[in-house]
Amino acid sequence: MTKILKFVYDMIIYLFIPMVIINGIYMCENDKDCRKFRCDPFEVARCIGIMCQCVES
Repeated sequence: MTKILKFVYDMIIYLFIPMVIINGIYMCENDKDCRKFRCDPFEVARCIGIMCQCVES
């Protein structure tokens, strides 16, 4: 029973990690690195510091 619960717990974690990565933080060096970063309408992804962030266009 314990092994089954551990397996279910592990599967939940492994299924949700990609969702966190997809919506997570993008590291960048310039604005070209932020092309895949999704923003709301009327916003543009820019490299600010070392992270991609959405700013108003």
